[in-house]
Amino acid sequence: MVRRIPSPEAPHGQEAQVAPAANPVPNPVLDPVLPLVAPEGALTGLAAAVPAGSTPLLSPEAALSPQEEADARFAAGDVEGAIALWRTIVAADREDLWSLLALVDALFAGNRAGEAALALHEARQYRPANRQLMALLAEAERRQGRFDVALPLYEALASERPLDAPGDVAGFVECLVGASRLELALKEAYAAIRRWPDEAALRFWLARALEEACEQQKAADAYRACLARDPENTLGAAERMAALSEGRPETLPAAFVRSLFDQYAHRFSKHLVEKLGYRGPALLRAALEEAVGEPLVGRGWSVFDLGCGTGLSGEVLADLAGELHGVDLSERMLEEAAGRGIYKSLAAEDVVKAVERRPGGATGEGWDLVVACDVLNYIGALEPLFTAVAGKLAPEGLFALTIERLEGGEGAAPMDFTFQESRRFAHSPVYLRQVAEAAGLAIRLERFETLRVDRNVPVIGGFYVLERAG
Repeated sequence: MVRRIPSPEAPHGQEAQVAPAANPVPNPVLDPVLPLVAPEGALTGLAAAVPAGSTPLLSPEAALSPQEEADARFAAGDVEGAIALWRTIVAADREDLWSLLALVDALFAGNRAGEAALALHEARQYRPANRQLMALLAEAERRQGRFDVALPLYEALASERPLDAPGDVAGFVECLVGASRLELALKEAYAAIRRWPDEAALRFWLARALEEACEQQKAADAYRACLARDPENTLGAAERMAALSEGRPETLPAAFVRSLFDQYAHRFSKHLVEKLGYRGPALLRAALEEAVGEPLVGRGWSVFDLGCGTGLSGEVLADLAGELHGVDLSERMLEEAAGRGIYKSLAAEDVVKAVERRPGGATGEGWDLVVACDVLNYIGALEPLFTAVAGKLAPEGLFALTIERLEGGEGAAPMDFTFQESRRFAHSPVYLRQVAEAAGLAIRLERFETLRVDRNVPVIGGFYVLERAG
């Protein structure tokens, strides 16, 4: 655990003298449903606060404190168990800042930024002037994509004195870029890089600010400096560089896609459907109905939903499936999909590897239907996926998919695919047909319709139903 010890300028003893708000509203993060026990007897009741199925780490004779027990669970990878224990400890003593910070750390590690924000909002009732709590609250709100809430907090911190940590500055610059306040974003980023020259996140958000300011060459240089400090490309600098140059990636790195959608999962479905007018799953279902030529309800097919996300496509296909399986890189997206109760299994894995690894269908004789709805725009070269799917389809199995159509890709010298500024791939229909034929797949249906609206511009999608050739 990365422990955030209370900073020296605000000792715990001084903070405890701040009067809390009268009758604070109960907080579900800090107030466990279970009755609280006195701190000195806490070990007796702590086991009840640990999620069912957690493995005890201590023998009855162990003499660890509750805090040590929580730390031991966290170190052993039992994040949920650690969170439950820290909640109990903090609820028993709301003046224990050290344990509150440990709870926030654990919530961040468990991708539960919303709960961390709730805990920090309540803690600030008792310590409204604590700079560290304000910085953590800004981080929690930023992690949820609530930039309008996070930005005023960062601004209040920066108005007193320079921000204390490079991660805080990177978060501040990210919010400034999102608000199109580029001049201040550049000023903050350059100043922070002088203090922390090896921080990759600072270089990344400097590059993003430069890119938005149309300083393309400077942005490319900053992305290059970011990659030198982040060789695994977890921040996605390589893709941003590719969009600035003539080069292009063959696919997006798994770490980048996973990070992107883990952060986006909680608002993905609502944003895609309500804000972007996304119609992909419904249109793909209609394409399937047309290709088959009769209703699909009750077919009892074995269906593999590639890049299933939160389950938007699975929801549309559930009534034709005897069994529905899903795969996605983002565990947070899979949690949302699991909540729909329609999938027999869900796996966090690369889609090509998942297709290659699984035998296909209930009997292992192949999938009746493989679906890739709004997935290929994160994969450039299609050959590996099409080859894998062709080898796992049942004799009469179908492969239904969407692409973003590459405009102008069918001329005398057609392009295969391109990497767009949106950090999504667009594919030429000519290229898709060539890849399908090479993989032994025939096109049963091809149609083009508006997939969604991006910045008030319709995005034209290609909807395909493929089958085994011959």
